[in-house]
Amino acid sequence: MIKYMGITAVMLLAVAPVGMSALDATTTVVSAESEADTDNIKPDSTYTDNGDGTYTLHGTISAAEVWSGGQHSHPTGTALPFSIEGKKVNSLGEIKITDVPTFAGYKLSGAVAKDPSYFLMLKDGNVYIYTFLIFEPADGSTIDMTNKTPGVAYSTVITLGNGYNGIYTDSGLPITVSGTKDFVKLPAGSAWKVDRKMRMYGETYYRIGNNEWIDRTSGTETTINPNVVTTKNQATLYTEKGVKSVNRALAANTPWYTDRSAIINGQKMYRVSTDEWVSADDIK
Repeated sequence: MIKYMGITAVMLLAVAPVGMSALDATTTVVSAESEADTDNIKPDSTYTDNGDGTYTLHGTISAAEVWSGGQHSHPTGTALPFSIEGKKVNSLGEIKITDVPTFAGYKLSGAVAKDPSYFLMLKDGNVYIYTFLIFEPADGSTIDMTNKTPGVAYSTVITLGNGYNGIYTDSGLPITVSGTKDFVKLPAGSAWKVDRKMRMYGETYYRIGNNEWIDRTSGTETTINPNVVTTKNQATLYTEKGVKSVNRALAANTPWYTDRSAIINGQKMYRVSTDEWVSADDIK
């Protein structure tokens, strides 16, 4: 039986402050030993099925990381995006790409230099970066990151889901409670203003405070736009991961308060409660 939400056109959401330091907000301590990682893995690109056993890749990916070089080379947080548009492959699942890009002023480093290649995962029309390339200065110099903020400028708002919402430092290390093995976790449903993004160890991180970053897979990029939307017909509800609710829906021709919108699985959605979203197709 479908259960209809019974409160309409009222503020159902307790929206966390946007733009403040994450460690100044209400946080939750979680055990490093017991917390399961339930992050939502988001695609890096897409592909189309050509119908002849081949598949064409689309878009631009950030699978080439810049490392500092030198004796103790480490990630700088910067990636070198490159296009895979039009590239054809012969299978789905995990695939090895040997057509490696080149960049002026950089050279491949580490094991990748001996076997120039990287892996992608193709599934359900989406492309995921499976392994990444490492590039260092071609002239043998070392990139000094002292007093430099990693990554590049990037403006968005991320609304966190129900997974592991840990906070990371500029070096990509999880922030723990001093003297314990516990990590600090941000509350599900809270929204955070982002001003930079970095690519490190194959993951993309968004900066939400000074030396405070959140894994992009922890949430959904959203647009803050308080409004009231009215359903056309009975409207299915979805989670922020795009999973359809099997026992809850919105009644037809009813108004609902929404505080934000997002593109989820290619579809514009409006949030009507902490982790319940309605499709724009079901709105008048």
